[in-house]
Amino acid sequence: LYGLCYPLCTVGVSVMTSKLVSQDDYDRIYPSISLAMTLSASLGTTLIGTLYDVTLSYDITLIMLFIFSCLSVGIASLLSFSLKRRTDALSVNQH
Repeated sequence: LYGLCYPLCTVGVSVMTSKLVSQDDYDRIYPSISLAMTLSASLGTTLIGTLYDVTLSYDITLIMLFIFSCLSVGIASLLSFSLKRRTDALSVNQH
């Protein structure tokens, strides 16, 4: 499962970034996004371990996972909607 999910996350973010920004901006923006992903993954793993050591349960981490997953889906939906509106506005202005 890990071998399937990890590449999907990294490839998905690079594809989404390329769709949201111009090619000129992509070279400047994507390294920062990649750094943020790497830092959050390492800090998240540390946080999960620490919470388990303190509580002897993964309940809190599963609740946090659910909350962050919902936030991620919401943010991705908003970005997608914003991109679609921007694309539609550009196509209307070109005609």
